[in-house]
Amino acid sequence: MTFVKEINNYDKALLLLISSLFAGNLSGVLLLPRTVSIILLPFLLSSLNYKALPKNPVTLMGVWILWGSISLLYTPDLSEGILQLVLLLTNCLYAYEILFFATRSQKPLFSIALGWLISITLNNIVGVWEIITDNHLSVSKFGSDRELIIDGAAVLMHYANGFFSNYNAFVTFTCCALPFQYYLLFNFKGKLIRSACFVNILVSIYTIFMDASRGGVLAIFVISVVYFYELMKARKSRFFYLLVFGLFIGFVVVFWDTLSALVIGRQADIARIEDEARYKVWVRCIKLIAGSFGLGTGIGGVGVSMEAIAGKGSVLAPHNAFFEILVQYGLIVFLFFLSFIYKLYLNVKKRTKSPCNIVIYSSLISMPLVFIINSVYLANPFFWAFLMSLYVFSDQKYQKLYI
Repeated sequence: MTFVKEINNYDKALLLLISSLFAGNLSGVLLLPRTVSIILLPFLLSSLNYKALPKNPVTLMGVWILWGSISLLYTPDLSEGILQLVLLLTNCLYAYEILFFATRSQKPLFSIALGWLISITLNNIVGVWEIITDNHLSVSKFGSDRELIIDGAAVLMHYANGFFSNYNAFVTFTCCALPFQYYLLFNFKGKLIRSACFVNILVSIYTIFMDASRGGVLAIFVISVVYFYELMKARKSRFFYLLVFGLFIGFVVVFWDTLSALVIGRQADIARIEDEARYKVWVRCIKLIAGSFGLGTGIGGVGVSMEAIAGKGSVLAPHNAFFEILVQYGLIVFLFFLSFIYKLYLNVKKRTKSPCNIVIYSSLISMPLVFIINSVYLANPFFWAFLMSLYVFSDQKYQKLYI
């Protein structure tokens, strides 16, 4: 492949970091992406140049680590706080390496997008196997006896976890990977990679519906609509874009009866046994942040604090990335995080036509949906990979070579 001849060691490191996301929740606390980032630490230190990195994401990580360390002084769960601080440090190392290696790589955009494609491909292969056979990997949280109540009858749920412990994490990861698959599909000329992207997008739609994720269905719809809307404004290859979009719509129509029944059934089932209404959980989050005078519960203190006001047996996770940051770390870190998100928008707004713009716009518009699917976000390396990947795509300094 021409790509292999044109890349350098930084591209390979970048590709390895993103591709390692495929492992999901395998290997316990020391997940594969964290392990890879630690292995690559000597390579990072041997070529480190602080001036080469953008200030906004580096400042965010610095403030995050500093405040997380300070909050150990008042967290209600010190042991959990120490564990979360270690995870935060390793996740920030992982994110930092993505940013730095992208500054030295020859094709940072393609390396990142290809890494997402590889990781989602491996998960989709396992996911389709799970749906067809009703078997799951040992990391699966629910096993093979997951049921939904649809119209009063128990229906066995054929779901996909991939390498993740639950289907909500798998769906969130899939939604994060989708914009980068679209990017390769419409901007890369290699038939093999474009075919892989096309098949993966179809499979992703299928698995998200089979997992009956309302947030995932809405997110993948929003991302697709934004992408095709922006592409249709360009006159070039309009027929190809219409054909691809038509095939996606046809796929959904053919499987609509089965897929819609699962989504509606899971919505009723969730209301019955799985989760309390999300708004009730978020109201508790607001009470916690108000009660802490904006300082947050402290690192690792969310579970204990939520249980104190909700009681045992209640939902203790915020189920919202924004609230997870706000409740645990307080207003200071939360405002820096919002500043980072706003910086993504500003970077794209001041830039003229670029295929990277659609990646950012589709991700930002769908972000409120993607960030409420899973129960926990900050401990997952793919959350950090998603944010840093978006920053690389948004910053003009990284746009060395278009695909």
